Amino acid sequence: MSNNSQLDLTSKINLYKIQNEDSLIRYGESFQNNILKSFLLDHQFYVDVYDLIDKSHFSKYQSYIFEQFISYFEKYNKLPSKETMLLIVQDDKILEDNKKNIAIIIDDIYNLSNKINDIDYYKDKVIKFIRNNRVKDAIFKSIKLLQEEDYDSIIGEITGAIKSIEKNKKLSFNFMKSLKILQDFIKRDFIPTPYDVINKIIKGGLGISELNIILGGTAAGKSFLSEIISINAFIKYNIDVVYYTLEMGEDMVAKRLCSILLKKTIDNVTDNDIKNIEKIALDAGITAQYHIVEYPSGTASINTIKQRYTILKNQYGINPKLVVVDYPEIMKASRKRTERRTEVSDIYTDLRGWSKEEQFAILAPSQTNRGGWNKKNPTVTDAGEDFGKMTIADFVLILGRSVEDRLAGTGRAIIGKNRNGKDSVYFPMKIDLDKASIDIFDEIQEITNPNDFKEEFDNTDYISELLDGN
Repeated sequence: MSNNSQLDLTSKINLYKIQNEDSLIRYGESFQNNILKSFLLDHQFYVDVYDLIDKSHFSKYQSYIFEQFISYFEKYNKLPSKETMLLIVQDDKILEDNKKNIAIIIDDIYNLSNKINDIDYYKDKVIKFIRNNRVKDAIFKSIKLLQEEDYDSIIGEITGAIKSIEKNKKLSFNFMKSLKILQDFIKRDFIPTPYDVINKIIKGGLGISELNIILGGTAAGKSFLSEIISINAFIKYNIDVVYYTLEMGEDMVAKRLCSILLKKTIDNVTDNDIKNIEKIALDAGITAQYHIVEYPSGTASINTIKQRYTILKNQYGINPKLVVVDYPEIMKASRKRTERRTEVSDIYTDLRGWSKEEQFAILAPSQTNRGGWNKKNPTVTDAGEDFGKMTIADFVLILGRSVEDRLAGTGRAIIGKNRNGKDSVYFPMKIDLDKASIDIFDEIQEITNPNDFKEEFDNTDYISELLDGN
């Protein structure tokens, strides 16, 4: 896009913004009075929208009344009566000559015997005004993104604007009136893992509509474990799976899946072995589908993978209950942020939201920081660039592997976070990545000494790096 066309586009949008004043003033004072009256008639409507409207959207006197509504509501959790409003006006020394005009408007909006016949009309108008305002603001913010041809971030801005309105529509969750709904929560839907000891501690398996993270250092076995869990769901439970790979090639993922099923090294897998896998699937009556989708690192955003997911559903009729994203840290952010860690947090938030929308479990291998690479007992504090993903996740399984563990083919599976049960326990592992084999033993160990899980500062090289500012 040329510089001249950029200037022309900016000028046109600024002119549009000036010509289309973003306020309720253009509808007239009677309209504004009816909106204020609608707040008095429908308390929930006021709660839903008051923090989405600014006092500058109203004319001078209506703006003052709206401001007093907000101030009174935040203090007393209700709107003021007519008598209280008149006292507020009377005690306000700044108003002076304006008090009479404001009192007239108060008299009008509190005349509830003259109820608005078309209150729904005014409510719809307000919602439409808020939505249009938010979307227009998002578009204006996207001018620079358009010039940079960053379309994923533009979609993220506009989607975020719409979601900010939608989330305000639900006032609350009434516990006592929702006990029947809670029965569905108790009957939690899940995908079992191949490890009974893990299934037991997380109440059956990886939860549908939940974000599950496998955290570990480089070459700790995160991706292998994700592949083991996903191919088990496919073969044993006849479940559709989509595996997004953002680091390895899709052919390598396919070879590793074969290696897992055959319990052979990748290099030793033959054509006859592939035929045996086909026979295993046929004998097991597998009708499910397992799709591998590859994207180069840093090119796929949440919008990109959603679009491919929709195509897969429409073209192949799949209905995945497990989606693996390997791994989110190297995804492209859908919204531009000043710091990468905030973008990573957005990515994980979007993934969890997507799992709830589509009703499947998300499984995401995730990298620890450099300090977690050689730790026998890493914790959630060793999460990579952004700790926020740990607060978003429902379940976090941490793979602890020191140098000694890597040489011995051992490790620890640590329950770092578990919203459905116990955490702060670990299980011994036997790991042979050459044969794509990871065993987790049913020998639960309590973390009784927190010092075992603290950063070890007796490593001279690591301390030197800290002192150097790394």
